[in-house]
Amino acid sequence: MAMKTVSQAEQALAELAERFTHWRRHRAHRHERIPAPLWDQAVALTEVLSNGQVAKTLGLSATDLKNRRLAQQTHRPNPASGAEPQFIEITPVEAGENGGLSGPQVELERPDGWRMRLCGATAGELGELIRVFMESGSCCS
Repeated sequence: MAMKTVSQAEQALAELAERFTHWRRHRAHRHERIPAPLWDQAVALTEVLSNGQVAKTLGLSATDLKNRRLAQQTHRPNPASGAEPQFIEITPVEAGENGGLSGPQVELERPDGWRMRLCGATAGELGELIRVFMESGSCCS
């Protein structure tokens, strides 16, 4: 959730508060756990707004919200950690040279250790696939 201004974050917080209210009214039982997407949105808002403001508005424990934020930070690589994508020249492979595959072959590795190998994708497909892979936190969780 990329927000540019505090006013945008406050508007998003008000909308999220409405979603929390709706969830609380329609949950199956009183002690049902808060759904992960609601937690994720609350945590994202703490990047712009104070932890206390978000917790109070949403009716959450400030400690629980802080712990969720810290847990997400340890599971997601920090983009400012120096692991920025580097320029890689892609050279076409001749047909038959690699088992009949033609087109570029690219192997990527994210800072969290996940790897992806692409073979024979078009330039347009490569760009989108690389962007999605590098931006995703974890493909299997």
